[in-house]
Amino acid sequence: MTGLSHSAALAPVAPKLAKLIPLLGSDRDGEALATVRALERTLRAAGLDFHALAAAVEHEEAQPVHHDDDPYPDIARGELRQMAEFLYRECRYTLTVKEQQFINSMTYKLAAGLDPTPRQKKWIVDLFDRYQRRAS
Repeated sequence: MTGLSHSAALAPVAPKLAKLIPLLGSDRDGEALATVRALERTLRAAGLDFHALAAAVEHEEAQPVHHDDDPYPDIARGELRQMAEFLYRECRYTLTVKEQQFINSMTYKLAAGLDPTPRQKKWIVDLFDRYQRRAS
């Protein structure tokens, strides 16, 4: 099967796959695993598997992702990483449990060279600003 026929075969389930794939990035292992299983069921129902999905992706021309809703377009990943590391190192005992988990996961994500979503970026900057004001 060629890449084009894989893409054509995926067309009926593409909207559902498009909704599921971003959930693979969840910080919650159970949610990420549940997403994998949902993807598998969706593909299987269409008579496909992960190999067909990979072949279709491999043969598609990549489209850049633009986050027009980026609240801080001038803040680069490296600066966000420094903010997250500061929060982890200096403020983790004053953060809520949810904030601690978020900063911990974002520290690893940013160190791995992955970009945060606009919402995650905003949360890091907001936490950093809040703790910078307290320190002043």
